[in-house]
Amino acid sequence: MKKVLSFVLLSVFVLPLAALAAADELTSDLTLGSRGESVSLLQSFLAKDAALYPEGIVSGYFGRLTQSAVKRFQQREGITPAAGYVGPKTRAKINSRLLRVSPESELEALLNKLAELQKTLAEKEREISGTTTPATSTPPLVIEPAATTTPPRVPTNTLYISGSETRRFAESTKLGDVTFANDSASAIVLYRVNITMDEAMNAPNSRGRDMKLLLRNGTTTYSDLLVRQDITIRSRVPDPGPYNTQLISYYAGQTLAPGESKTLSLWAELLVGPFYGGVLKFTVDSATSNPELPSAGSAAFTLSEP
Repeated sequence: MKKVLSFVLLSVFVLPLAALAAADELTSDLTLGSRGESVSLLQSFLAKDAALYPEGIVSGYFGRLTQSAVKRFQQREGITPAAGYVGPKTRAKINSRLLRVSPESELEALLNKLAELQKTLAEKEREISGTTTPATSTPPLVIEPAATTTPPRVPTNTLYISGSETRRFAESTKLGDVTFANDSASAIVLYRVNITMDEAMNAPNSRGRDMKLLLRNGTTTYSDLLVRQDITIRSRVPDPGPYNTQLISYYAGQTLAPGESKTLSLWAELLVGPFYGGVLKFTVDSATSNPELPSAGSAAFTLSEP
């Protein structure tokens, strides 16, 4: 460590000081017509005193103005003859001034800085020899939980059916609404709606009676009729008997875009009582589409007589 710091001090301060001393010195005689760095150094020295060189021009060329300034310097320093020629006597006098150290000079500042750094180096060496470097602790690694994102929903390629309703027997009544949802990435045509009708109308006056079952587009528009079909109640005897089941298939012809839902309504007409506690159940549990999708869910509707 000591060798490294000493080398740094030598490189940063001692070598530049030597270069400074070598550079700020006239090493050859100068006369009218001379050129170069030595002339520039001479002119810079003379320009510091306006009484010697009022023009203060530093051009690197020894001309008449520089010659006159050298004569004034020689006259003031008692150098004879004062001919404006920089020979050994004049050069020695100027060099002694160039190398003279004053408290304000750059050389003085560098030497002072060097002394301070040498003192600091000695203090650091004492610290290194007398103490050990404390081990540094590594801060704990904090792992933050990753932000949770909801994955995009993937279509199930299924035609969903939903809905339910319970109504009283009447001459004309709406049984309820059934909604079809296209959960696929392509458009489909809702081709047929399949309805299962379960009968428990075992009284003699209800057996063989006709009614009309209607499928309408929408939930409230009476005139938007898709299909009307006559249904004959075929309840069995004896009374009470088991449910009689019929399968009814209606053509719908409705187009559903990807992700679109459409609601149809089921109606009954000319179903006039009394029926003495009979029950009719209608269940929409499947549908045919193009392209064909599997059906899921159901819609159930019940007609009853208290």
